Amino acid sequence: MKPYLAVFILTVAMIGAACSKDGQEIEQATVADHVFTNADVYTVDAQQPRTEAVAVAGTDIVYVGDAEGAEAFIGDNTTVIDVEGKMILPGFVDTHSHTVVLAGISTGLMMYTPPTGPGDKEKMLQSVADWIETHPDGPFFSFGGAYEGMVDIDRHDIDAVISDRPFLMVSGSGHGGWANTAALEAAGVLKGRPDPIAQAQFGREPD
Repeated sequence: MKPYLAVFILTVAMIGAACSKDGQEIEQATVADHVFTNADVYTVDAQQPRTEAVAVAGTDIVYVGDAEGAEAFIGDNTTVIDVEGKMILPGFVDTHSHTVVLAGISTGLMMYTPPTGPGDKEKMLQSVADWIETHPDGPFFSFGGAYEGMVDIDRHDIDAVISDRPFLMVSGSGHGGWANTAALEAAGVLKGRPDPIAQAQFGREPD
């Protein structure tokens, strides 16, 4: 296992895990499935904010403390991973989020997305025109304004606003959108590129 994968494995909070001998008394040792050593462990514990080893049994963190204390949790079948000084954090767990995607999209034009009902085509296109006027160097994409299927926009509509460079309008759901001709050409769609999968289709004209 690569050392950096330790960050993803430790997706449960360290609160309640056993402390090192410098803190509270160590709980009775359990043979761990994984022991991570030589780490920069951030514990979110004011009494012991940083330490160097973590032991995991099943889905439970059974020890957080110094390397010497971690040895008590190592058995014949324990995988010991040298993290090589990299940081281990408690997991930032969310059932469904697109924080990285939204961080990127938010650098472009963000439109108001109505929760229900049809989108306002003219308002969306005017927002794009205003964005381009105030951001002549881009980024050339927008997010929101309507969900896909709730507004009738095609490449020609966007071409009327911007045609000399690719522009992508991402729908409010993030699962679809609208593009101008330049963007479709850049993606190869106008040259016959097939749909990625049956559930992800390009809207095509009769020809």
